[in-house]
Amino acid sequence: MTMKMKKVLGALAIVGAVVAAPASANVILTFGQTAQTTPITGTNNGSGQTTISGTNVLVTITQIDALNPTPIFAIMTLNATSFGPATLVAGNVVQEFSATFCITASLGYYQAPTGLQ
Repeated sequence: MTMKMKKVLGALAIVGAVVAAPASANVILTFGQTAQTTPITGTNNGSGQTTISGTNVLVTITQIDALNPTPIFAIMTLNATSFGPATLVAGNVVQEFSATFCITASLGYYQAPTGLQ
């Protein structure tokens, strides 16, 4: 085996190890709606597509993965549109969405990446 072939195989082994690594997620923020003055609404367009939205929704952040003390009073904007049908899975209604949201407070600006699912 040539030196060049060994380098290529070594690089492929490293790439394979990185690609095969399992994904994981941690809770970074927990919040809840604090008032019913600006509700979050869901609408079915009649063709099976659902939109969920809310603008200037009052929320309280009760946990955040940062050094900020809680509770934090904030405002949330949410826009979500389903891209698949609603299905029943183990007694739960499940539907995939593409969404964006933003939570703004006097201590900072918390935004999810576009295309959150």
